Amino acid sequence: MAKFAMRAAIVLLVFAVSDFGFELEGTRISAVEVRGGPASLVETRAGDTWDAARLRRDVKTLWKTGRYSDIRVEAIPGVESVRLIFWTETRRSLHVRKVRVEPATPGIHVGIASGDELDNQAVQQAVVNVRKQLEGSGFPDAAVDARLLPAARSKTDLLIQVQKGRQIDIGEVTFSGELGLTESEARKALRATRSKTMLPGLPGLWRGWRLLPAYSPEAIESDAGRVRSLYFEHGYFDADVRIESNDVHDGKARVVFAVEAGQRYRVNGVKSPGSLAPLCRQLLAQRREAQRAGILDFSPRLAIHDTANGWVDVTASVQRGQPYRIGRIHIRGNHRVSEATVRRCLLIEEGGPMDEYLLRRSLARLNQIGLFELLTINNVNVNTPPDSDRADIIIWLKEKKARNWFLSGPAGPMSLAGPLEFALGTRLPPWGRGLLELSTYSISANVMLFAKPLNTLLPFLPHRRFLAVATIQRPILPGQPLASGFAVAPQLGWRGMLAGYGASQARALVRPSFEGRHTPEPELAVTVLRSGREGTMYCEDPRTKLDSIRQAGGFAMNLLFAASPF
Repeated sequence: MAKFAMRAAIVLLVFAVSDFGFELEGTRISAVEVRGGPASLVETRAGDTWDAARLRRDVKTLWKTGRYSDIRVEAIPGVESVRLIFWTETRRSLHVRKVRVEPATPGIHVGIASGDELDNQAVQQAVVNVRKQLEGSGFPDAAVDARLLPAARSKTDLLIQVQKGRQIDIGEVTFSGELGLTESEARKALRATRSKTMLPGLPGLWRGWRLLPAYSPEAIESDAGRVRSLYFEHGYFDADVRIESNDVHDGKARVVFAVEAGQRYRVNGVKSPGSLAPLCRQLLAQRREAQRAGILDFSPRLAIHDTANGWVDVTASVQRGQPYRIGRIHIRGNHRVSEATVRRCLLIEEGGPMDEYLLRRSLARLNQIGLFELLTINNVNVNTPPDSDRADIIIWLKEKKARNWFLSGPAGPMSLAGPLEFALGTRLPPWGRGLLELSTYSISANVMLFAKPLNTLLPFLPHRRFLAVATIQRPILPGQPLASGFAVAPQLGWRGMLAGYGASQARALVRPSFEGRHTPEPELAVTVLRSGREGTMYCEDPRTKLDSIRQAGGFAMNLLFAASPF
């Protein structure tokens, strides 16, 4: 067994180069060697003078190639010059045969699957990810270790060992001090520490059913910042919000936010007293324009200046980074699904602007096809080389397991909410391409029980309530709308299959209208400057009445199609 520990050579090098640089600054470099890689990757050349900042850039450039597991720099002094050697250790990859978590911990995603390539960096990243998941689930003292167990040739088993420790939930959140706003208004700012009411209580009889949020210091700090942001947005620019206490007793934490709201100011040029919502909408619109131009760094600032008693001027400024164009898009982790199918889901293209919004929408489209585990922006690496306007993108995918089963039933009467259904299925092997790319097809055996015979729904369907169906189906795929979204089920007949194809296409056509925004934009952090103090206000897209109508329409649409046998 080989136990892996994080190697910090690259981190130590940054400090070593910085300290050593004071003695060698200005010294001529006689030779530069890169052991284990091409010297063309580094910026430093023979004949240059010693430059610590440039050496740090060289190390980062070598590291970003992904070829090396360790990088060290050796400086060999001469009489009037110095010789540089970059020592690199090539990353050695193994293929994973099996991943085990001991003890079994439901809800934990290691991020590594059977068949994936594995190296030291990937193992340590998996350890960090698992620990963060446990801490975010209310296990602040969790310990995680990883071991590689030899398997067959060039293969290994990954063992993740977990010690969760005690679990802590947030049982209560209260506010103290001079709130200015009502407590119910302040509670609306809470996200990570807010409990969810599943069933309301009965006064004097039952407290109801609530899901308590998991305790973590990061969650409490995050919500303290959100409460502070709420006060900024309502004109309380002197507001002070801090964590007064977060005592833990019997596995429950009681969190108290101390608030001193201070004076509420009126903003010149804004009709609503003290409200910065109109300014937030302007900044969000400007960010979208910057995204269309390929700008990744968008940093707004608000400067608050007193003008008269209770009135202030707000001056907005935005620092924009340079625009980037997409260089290469690399797809990783698709072992069965072809790269062509993945690329058809993307709304960005090589050579186009690096539009972060379209990148997020591309991930949403990949999630909709159901072939991969849930993708977020954390599954994307964007590399921007120094002194370049090119951004290279790496999208890390994890395919879902080929085999699956499910048992589903209606939440209400079967006549309204659909049939009782059990299914066993598997995806087909990775053969073919285009329309005949078998990895995008699945074959399943389905057993369904309906409230009424099927021919009461459509006259050409079988006169049965109980139906056993074997199907070969292909989900709706972006870029292939007419060549996807169909199922071959001989038990339904050709008219039944044609009706199923029409229902699938209709659902795909009307879904965008009901779902509203395809991809909610992340909140925009705005720095607020006031009398030498800094704070952060978070601007979010406001939820409109149209969004609520669309959500209700989407629910009705899903209920309608739930009753369909297709």
